[in-house]
Amino acid sequence: MTRAVALCLRGDLVGATFYHPLAIPLVLVALLFVMKWVTEFTLACRIDLVLHGWLGRYRVYVAGVIVVAAWVYLLTYRREDDFAQTWLGNLLGVH
Repeated sequence: MTRAVALCLRGDLVGATFYHPLAIPLVLVALLFVMKWVTEFTLACRIDLVLHGWLGRYRVYVAGVIVVAAWVYLLTYRREDDFAQTWLGNLLGVH
């Protein structure tokens, strides 16, 4: 994720998604929070972010499914790391 965020901040969005598919959404959410905090500080007021509907009720589960899906994708399709050589990679039959 570190390489992906660094590439995203340099403007290489394709390279960032190669290293981690959630890099761009993570950077966008981080920028949203930075803008929120700067606005709160300069205006001396509090801004509440509220999620309505099913996303608000199940946000932890939705985030968990997204993170697990990205993790499975990275373990399945990424090969420049040495995961295939680890005990877990050998156990899963990843080559």
